[in-house]
Amino acid sequence: MKLNWGWGIAIGLTGFVSFILFFLFQALSFDGDLVSEEYYEEELKHQDNIDAQTNFKSLNEEVKVLVLDEFIQVDLPKTGSYEGELFVYRPSSAKLDRKYPIQGEKVHIPKSELEKGNYKLKISWKSGDKSYYTEKTLSY
Repeated sequence: MKLNWGWGIAIGLTGFVSFILFFLFQALSFDGDLVSEEYYEEELKHQDNIDAQTNFKSLNEEVKVLVLDEFIQVDLPKTGSYEGELFVYRPSSAKLDRKYPIQGEKVHIPKSELEKGNYKLKISWKSGDKSYYTEKTLSY
């Protein structure tokens, strides 16, 4: 049996509509988390962040990230006093982001609080009147 051109148009339109519906459902099921809910306030403080990065580079030391048995240890450069925050950012899901206070030269992150994957460690602290900021990647 030979199909006429009417059937070809119907099959083509059905395929096109199916294609569009597939992408519509894909778009609706995508969970598009923002990097930060307070992105406007963070943009206003961007120059402070640049200055803190410059201060960190002037230390000529690196932040060391060690993956140990029970926890992940972050060793900060020696700057005297420490007061700040370690933000563990998971790009794929905001639900997996964590914040830890910095109160000393070493910060311990329990492995039980993290799922395996890629993270970005955003480390910011103050020592005296100087602010420091750096980012490290972590694949755990």
